Amino acid sequence: MMSRWDSRFYGTIGLSILLMVAAICLCYLCLSYWRGQLLVGGDFEEVLSKTLSVGVERAYFEGQKDALQGDIRIDSTDSGWAWTESPWDSKKEPLWHPDKPFMALLDSLVSREKKW
Repeated sequence: MMSRWDSRFYGTIGLSILLMVAAICLCYLCLSYWRGQLLVGGDFEEVLSKTLSVGVERAYFEGQKDALQGDIRIDSTDSGWAWTESPWDSKKEPLWHPDKPFMALLDSLVSREKKW
């Protein structure tokens, strides 16, 4: 049985995650408006989904950099990078590439051309 403190703690975590996602969405909308590239409809949902996927993949990739044990679960291939062991399908190409700056990635996601 959860104590009163436990339920407040987990409620605080849930609220923190919700606020973080809201802040990410707001930042994306502000950047898009500032660049004059505000997307609506299906395009917005696709770009938002890819943007969130990039964040998750980047966090996962950074978490896998264990220099002491050399346990990195992403490999460089001839065509780019590929996951070797991850929650995603094996050998699926990640959206986030360690060798590309984040703003260049955001530009490619926001552009109307299908670069990914």
